[in-house]
Amino acid sequence: MRRTIGLDLPLFRASGISREIAIAAVKDQEYYRAMKAESNAVRAWFTDEMNKLEDVKAFWSESNFVFVKLLHADADRVMLPPYVSMLFCP
Repeated sequence: MRRTIGLDLPLFRASGISREIAIAAVKDQEYYRAMKAESNAVRAWFTDEMNKLEDVKAFWSESNFVFVKLLHADADRVMLPPYVSMLFCP
């Protein structure tokens, strides 16, 4: 794989078809442009929809996430699913 795409990446276990798909995706600039446009559209839609909700403020973002603030939330009553709390607790 290092020779194919010209990057000095660590070797990892992946099936041959997975490597071929990854290489094709890296080389396909039109695919990346389409995915970027789709991601931007979904993020804008999500932000707009969240801001339609009462007591919710979603902030515009250029990154891969949207920060959402619950304006009158009681932090002691908010229950996070285990997979979310794992992200914030070491």
